[in-house]
Amino acid sequence: MDEWLAANGVNKVQDMHGVQATSSPGQAYLTNIDGYFDGLAKKYLIKGWWKWNSTPDATAGALDGVSLAMAKADGSWSPVTGYTFASNPAGIAVYSQNGTYYPNAGNASKIDKSGIVYTFKDGWSGTQYIGYQGQVWAWLDSRPKELPIYIKMDYEHTWTDANLSSFGFSWTYPNPPSINMTWNTVPANWIIANQITLYTWRTVN
Repeated sequence: MDEWLAANGVNKVQDMHGVQATSSPGQAYLTNIDGYFDGLAKKYLIKGWWKWNSTPDATAGALDGVSLAMAKADGSWSPVTGYTFASNPAGIAVYSQNGTYYPNAGNASKIDKSGIVYTFKDGWSGTQYIGYQGQVWAWLDSRPKELPIYIKMDYEHTWTDANLSSFGFSWTYPNPPSINMTWNTVPANWIIANQITLYTWRTVN
């Protein structure tokens, strides 16, 4: 994977060792948080993937949330500058555990500074859990001026029916940005996972 990204214009500086998903083992994890320059589209892409370690033994049907954020790596954790989101920049792909794609399960719901929040509706189709795994991405016409940058992915899953009242990012410098979902009806239980990777793009002629 790293070799493929490097060939497509990405130089992965390092992993943030010790910064791991906050969910407990056996629940969900986040991976493949990376980016590359698409030589055909002449655009930059950031993306991330979530996957459950096992099929959740829980009710489903409320909105879940995923986010991707780009932040400065100078200690301020503030939004990056100089980037330009492409038109209709973001997408989400939601799958069940057998890899079936559910095209109408989610959408890119909100752009907040240098990040995007996505929501999707999980559920069951027979024995298949919709939302077991998935990917989110965002296209950029130009990359951030600051290099390297942090790419942060958050995932919030509700275990019971909940009425979402608002969502977005919480930019509370100098803390890392985080997904911010508030509820009219507080879920009985939920997990929040997050992962951070340090990235820089190579100069692309």
